[in-house]
Amino acid sequence: MLVVYIPREKVLVEADDFTPPAPNRPLPAPRAVGFTKNLNANIERLKLDIVTIAPLHGFVVRIAELKKVVGVSAGS
Repeated sequence: MLVVYIPREKVLVEADDFTPPAPNRPLPAPRAVGFTKNLNANIERLKLDIVTIAPLHGFVVRIAELKKVVGVSAGS
């Protein structure tokens, strides 16, 4: 896993662990969600204060989009 955390801007740049779907598209396949759950677990474990995720593939989104994919609320 490769991630870059930019604390001042509250941005996480990551590759391949979370590829946000295009607006109004279905959520990713279950296998992809496994990688996203791992990313979320590491974000929580490291207590990163993230507002924005900038994936190297896909769209720049708010952290709430990642939380929606893994099935937890944005406050978790």
